[in-house]
Amino acid sequence: MKKTSLLVALMFVGASFFAQKINVTNAHNAFKTYVPFVGDMETNRKALKEAKEAIDLASVNSETANALDMHRYRGMIYFSLMESSTVEVGISGAQPDENIIKEYETKMKESFDFVLNASNDVKKSKSEKQEINDFVKAKSQFVFNMGLQNFNARKYDQATQLFIGAFEISKYINEENAFAKDNAILSFRRAVDTLTQQGKYDEANKLGDEMLEFTPKNIEVIISLINVNLQKNDMVASEKFLNMATSIDSTNKQLFLVLGTSLMEIKQPEKASEAFIKALKLDPNYSDVIYQYCTMLFNWAIELRNTASDMKINDPKAKELEKKANKNLNTNIQVLEPFIKANPSDTIAIEIAWRTFSFLSNDVKYFEYKDKWFLVRDSLVNTKLVLDSTNASINYLKFKILSDWAKDFKIRAEDIELDEVKADLIAKSNELNKRTSEMLNKYLEKNPKDKTALEIGWRTYSYLDQTDKSAELKKRWEAIK
Repeated sequence: MKKTSLLVALMFVGASFFAQKINVTNAHNAFKTYVPFVGDMETNRKALKEAKEAIDLASVNSETANALDMHRYRGMIYFSLMESSTVEVGISGAQPDENIIKEYETKMKESFDFVLNASNDVKKSKSEKQEINDFVKAKSQFVFNMGLQNFNARKYDQATQLFIGAFEISKYINEENAFAKDNAILSFRRAVDTLTQQGKYDEANKLGDEMLEFTPKNIEVIISLINVNLQKNDMVASEKFLNMATSIDSTNKQLFLVLGTSLMEIKQPEKASEAFIKALKLDPNYSDVIYQYCTMLFNWAIELRNTASDMKINDPKAKELEKKANKNLNTNIQVLEPFIKANPSDTIAIEIAWRTFSFLSNDVKYFEYKDKWFLVRDSLVNTKLVLDSTNASINYLKFKILSDWAKDFKIRAEDIELDEVKADLIAKSNELNKRTSEMLNKYLEKNPKDKTALEIGWRTYSYLDQTDKSAELKKRWEAIK
């Protein structure tokens, strides 16, 4: 009697276990009919509903609650429920129930983690883990590829969100998709630039909030948001993001460069100057700041002088503007001279310097820096010619530098009354023109139909008063032209 009862009891246990295993199988069979993004929406909705009902029954039964395959299917099904909700939202435009989505995600992660954290000694553990890894990677790659398509179509805001999505999906298997993250940041920057140009500042800020949630301490993102709000002329928001950035990295010189440049572009030179000065305190040798700051001061000084010149002679405001203009020009020199001393071959800084001295009416310094500018450029081109003597564009640059320098000496000579100084300047001009003509002759022997070289040639010989040679080259030039 006891044996019979035991046999019956075992039969019932076996039947119960088998019934619960059927729930896993039913969930699997229903899930197989779900075809994301391609299949009929109603069919997909029905498939996931049946799969969810079956897997939910299996998940609460003691016989299958801890089965690895049950958890694998459960994770995949709940991921697909999230995926399907996203597709429906995209079609209908209705917002999903965040609580339901959160429930789906919680159960998905719970089941994926159960399998991924299982001991490798457990039967089929490795294969179940591999199944989940392959599933999640495929989903992440699919979203990543959609991000690329949108990026190439210049839909940068959508690309940003898709790359964020690809990154977040990878985290379900405890991986960080670095490519997705980098692309999200790049897409965001492009999106912000586009939205800002279109005047869609609120949309840019909204996307920025999403990015900050995705990567909270990313200086690049914060800099973009500073720019957006500067363009929007929202100084309160700009200050907020600036404080956020400096609290993260108070030594970020690029931050103050971007801030200064943006303020400069929206015609706030006083505040731009403050930002540039902060950058230079962090790095006095920061060339990008030197160029921006000094160019701004120079242009600002010219604007002030032009405004002053339009006023009446006795207008006290005119004197104030002139005073401010001179202050800007002198500040320029104070910044530039130490920089040029440390960077004697920086042609951009040298050019700003000689142009500044020209407006300060300091002829000695003006000529000193202008000659230095020609000399450095000539030296740099010589180095390039040693490496590539046949390069046409480098040869043109060489000819132009020598020719312009010669012309500059000749113009200077016209304003000089001292015969000795005048003769010296003319001699220098002729020497440079001679060097130009010698190089041109050699170049034209190999390139007799080079239109640009011929033009430089006939103009050079005209400066040397060699009218016959000039006429010959001009005739050849006109024939080609």
